[in-house]
Amino acid sequence: MTNLEFVSTIINNLKHLTKDEHISRRFILEVGKTEATNLISQKLLEKTIFREDNLFKTIRCLEMIPQDVVRCGIYEFQRCKSVMRSKKKLPKLLYSRYGNSIIEVTSVDSNILFLPIALTDYKLLDKRFRRKNAKKNSYYYVQDGYLYLPDSEIEYVDVTLITLEDKCVSDLSTCGAAEESACKSLWNCEFTCPDKLMSTVIAQTIQKVAMGRQIPTDELPNLDSNQKTGPKI
Repeated sequence: MTNLEFVSTIINNLKHLTKDEHISRRFILEVGKTEATNLISQKLLEKTIFREDNLFKTIRCLEMIPQDVVRCGIYEFQRCKSVMRSKKKLPKLLYSRYGNSIIEVTSVDSNILFLPIALTDYKLLDKRFRRKNAKKNSYYYVQDGYLYLPDSEIEYVDVTLITLEDKCVSDLSTCGAAEESACKSLWNCEFTCPDKLMSTVIAQTIQKVAMGRQIPTDELPNLDSNQKTGPKI
């Protein structure tokens, strides 16, 4: 289901919406995305969403740019040889107490798997490996919407994640099938939601939109705004 199809479904189900009542399509879409986000976040918390692999989106060849470690003032990174940051912000992520909705970060050739780590934990990890003079794994961290790769010089990575911002995924992909199949417009992009949750999202969106517009349940069609509740008996 595309974003346009989702919005059309909501409008068609608002039986009390008359011709002289206008509701922004973008408003309906944002309400729907909020409802879907809440439900998917709950499934993330329950760890049942990972079976829904149709939700996974992959940013192909996300461009990374070098950062001045000292100038950027990230204390935990000041001993790093280099720090790479995504050139653009990631799409809006979902969060639960287990973290964000990034599934995997790899090098474009898939030879390097970057592991998630908290910024403060990286400092402690770095000290431990320096004492042992051992080689550590590759890590990533998300801060202020950007992806960071400490002690890395990789210029492009693939990021698999769950997000409702399908167009952002397409716009950030700079190579591969994702770039070729990029959405031409917001309305042609997929409305991201598991099939088993779609009916609930549609029902809750209809309810929220109707409540927000204060559409009365006994509204009569083809009447002006002063007569929509019908004649008193």
